[in-house]
Amino acid sequence: MITGHLEQARASDGKAYWRIRLDYGPDQITGKRSQPRLPGRYADQRTAKRKMAEIIHEANHGPRIVPSKRTVQAVVTDWLEHEASVSVREKTIRDYRSVCKLHVIPHLGHIPVQELTTASVQAFRAKLLAAGHSHHVTAKATLHLHQAMGYAVRQGYLSHNPAENLRRLKAPRREMKVWTGDQAAAFLALAADATYNPLWLIALSTGMRLGELRGLAWKDIDWARSVLSVRRSIDQYGTENDPKSGSARTIDLDARCLAALKDLRTRQNPERLKLGEAWQNPDLVFASSSGNYLQARSIYRVKERLELAAGVPKIRFHDLRHTAATLMLQAGIPVKVVSERLGHANATITLNLYAHVLPNMQRAAADMLGLVLAGRGPVAPDLHQVANS
Repeated sequence: MITGHLEQARASDGKAYWRIRLDYGPDQITGKRSQPRLPGRYADQRTAKRKMAEIIHEANHGPRIVPSKRTVQAVVTDWLEHEASVSVREKTIRDYRSVCKLHVIPHLGHIPVQELTTASVQAFRAKLLAAGHSHHVTAKATLHLHQAMGYAVRQGYLSHNPAENLRRLKAPRREMKVWTGDQAAAFLALAADATYNPLWLIALSTGMRLGELRGLAWKDIDWARSVLSVRRSIDQYGTENDPKSGSARTIDLDARCLAALKDLRTRQNPERLKLGEAWQNPDLVFASSSGNYLQARSIYRVKERLELAAGVPKIRFHDLRHTAATLMLQAGIPVKVVSERLGHANATITLNLYAHVLPNMQRAAADMLGLVLAGRGPVAPDLHQVANS
């Protein structure tokens, strides 16, 4: 049975404070008595007694807690090094480290892990939001703190996870902005002679993500079949990863896209020959002047200049993907086909993302079906004849 008592001491300014000392009793092998003093000082004796009672109750009725002065920073560092790094991809662990370095450690790193409370975690989350950080960043920082404290529980530093059972943050839905067909056409008319052409045309024609466009290789293009294969994605660190969906997909290309890609290759070959071995990646479709991966920030800057010149609304690069999906659906392309081109795991994801587009098509569908049923609309094909043709 673990017991404990309070010890009174005085700070350098002469003020009294109380500290908790536990008594684990004599060791069964060595016979030595373990009486660790816990970190933390309490100005009020009543508060110290209540805290000691909580600790002793948890120690006697739950897993044994190893007295430790380790800080949140030390535990987070250990978790990243010994547990997280062996269970996730290299790209993911870099993201973990970045979030912890920027947000978790500056706010909570100095606190002894055994003094971290649920209230501390809630205050940390509120401080991030008040500082202007997005709900997404705040949720990620809280998640990694929760994971690190789970590691602390497994190591015996904590009896429970102080980041457990927090009310979930409800993030405001990010508004999706898309161009009309005329706006997309105006943008592409200017982009035809601009930097990084034909990246813009391929983005709006296929709905590929930026990382997928950056990772596109010439070997991924099947000229005979007029298709390209999305096999990889390049992240912000220049690391190659599988596509977000986890598997490769093929996308059919129209004549305009094929012609633009052939023109790009014709223009790129002299540059490659001039640089020779200095051309860093000879198979990249969209490459920098040295043959390396394009920098995302450079792409964003060019896009903003084109938007301004074309007089179209400023949107995120990812909204080019949303524009492609919206225009496909408005053109009557089946949701299943749109889903396959975008690389969604299933059509339900596409429906959920673009449900706002479909109601606008209800009127056209109702009018068309009305004409068909009245014998004045397009005649449906004979399915047996199509199957046997």
